[in-house]
Amino acid sequence: MPRWRGCYDPRMQICLLKSKIHRATITDGNLKYEGSLTIAADASQVKTELASIIPNDARFKAAVAGAHVSNGRLARYYLRALQQCEDGEPEPQYIPNPGEEVTLEHILPANPGTDWKHFTPEEQKAYLNRLGNEVLLPATVNSKLGNTSYAVKKSALTAKKNMSLTKEAGAFASWGKDEINKRQERLAELAVKTWPLR
Repeated sequence: MPRWRGCYDPRMQICLLKSKIHRATITDGNLKYEGSLTIAADASQVKTELASIIPNDARFKAAVAGAHVSNGRLARYYLRALQQCEDGEPEPQYIPNPGEEVTLEHILPANPGTDWKHFTPEEQKAYLNRLGNEVLLPATVNSKLGNTSYAVKKSALTAKKNMSLTKEAGAFASWGKDEINKRQERLAELAVKTWPLR
């Protein structure tokens, strides 16, 4: 199963691996060491060997559908790249920082109040860092929300026109496990388009 957590974006590892193999000049020497790759003689054999470590679209989508992203910087990167793909940017994986400070909002908050009693403490912990529970918001808006209910957050989620994925998160009638899972599935489908195998 490909690793999505931390800094292990499987599609980026593929580009790095291709880059290293493409630029390699192999001369005489002992290349056998722990972690070394054996370079196949023909391209079809390389493709077969790489297929065992490079996730296909179905495996990649499944990994994203179950992703928990606790690192705020990575979550912001993933969500911005997904947003730019949704907006039709030609290379959404290469995203600059925007002029406006954008922060990460957890719809189900880390310290839920009485408005979140439909989540048990175990469920709250399990769903907090799901990518489907995380959205991008301007810092000025996010700082005012705190641990409020979904009903209060809903107007802030739908206010920004240029953040369609955040707006989609505000379109639900309520916010629970089913909504988080549904949104995560949507993001997983978009992730396959955002980080395609070429």
